[in-house]
Amino acid sequence: MSQKNNQKTTKAIPQKPKAKPITATEFNIKHASFDEFIDNKHVKKQFVSFPKYNKGEFVFVTDWFYMETYGIPNNPEYIKEDFQKQKIRVPLNPNGQTPNLAFIKMLKEIDTLALENLVTQAPAKLKAAFKKATKDFSGLFKSPEEELQVDIEDDPEAQETDPKKKTEEPETKPKKLDYFNVKFDTDFETGNITTVIYVTRPNPDDPTKDLPPVRENLTNINDIEKLITWRSKIRMVVKLAKLWSNKAPEKGILKCGLTLKVKQIEIKPSEKGNMADKDAFRDYAFGNNANCEEESNAKDGEETNDADNNANNEENKSDKDNSENNSGGEENSIPSEADESSEEVVVEAPKKSPLKKKVGKN
Repeated sequence: MSQKNNQKTTKAIPQKPKAKPITATEFNIKHASFDEFIDNKHVKKQFVSFPKYNKGEFVFVTDWFYMETYGIPNNPEYIKEDFQKQKIRVPLNPNGQTPNLAFIKMLKEIDTLALENLVTQAPAKLKAAFKKATKDFSGLFKSPEEELQVDIEDDPEAQETDPKKKTEEPETKPKKLDYFNVKFDTDFETGNITTVIYVTRPNPDDPTKDLPPVRENLTNINDIEKLITWRSKIRMVVKLAKLWSNKAPEKGILKCGLTLKVKQIEIKPSEKGNMADKDAFRDYAFGNNANCEEESNAKDGEETNDADNNANNEENKSDKDNSENNSGGEENSIPSEADESSEEVVVEAPKKSPLKKKVGKN
């Protein structure tokens, strides 16, 4: 037997295509598609279809988002378990910032394609259900309705007869910001968050510059919630995870929608005031005055600093707004499930910090 015949041949194992994140400006709807609907093995009452971009996973990277509102849901009226908090409501056009029109356009085009897919590619059972029920589609782009607030007295008739009182015209509240929801990636067995998290903090030696991003091993939503607060900033690598639909309507309504998952996130925590400024102006600053200095010293330890106690008033107000804005989403009643597909997402990691010492909080 020849040596050639003794050699064993092995078949090459096919490799799944790596998913390279795209930007909103690179996005082209012609390269986006959805697989056929199949049964969701984690949520039995659902059909699911997996999105593709250029025949690979649909992964994109975002710009920075300024969290002046919304955030991680925390309203106890709706949030009963930690898994219901494992998502972020992200404002699309914060006040004072130019909205990312390319990103908004991408979300809207994906929504349109998903709706078309529900009509044309849905299984026969699902098509029949659509004919009998109202379709409740939860898309990526969300725009809250404008609300009106009437600022008048409790007794309008008394105002009309009393010339000293004036009926105010209805006052329009500022329109709530457009937004999108994105869920943290989680381990299906443990429920722990598996999203890769980097935190970038300001350089204490030069406040105009940031320290290199540091990876933090955070798996609990309550720990992450302490970082993604009012006026923090975030940017993400996001996967369009699935298009889902319930198999049967509930009370005449058939729910369906799209789900986004955060594969990696970089967080710039909010700077909660400059302590150096507070310390610099605690003492009398209007020249030398021994009497004022003695009086100030005499009061030390007897009174609290009202300015410090009230420093977070504005933040508390924002927290209240977040509590009102954040409610349970379309999938809050369903525990987070693992992704059906497991293609590798290639993300360039931020450079590691050259500092050896642990940097304390500012």
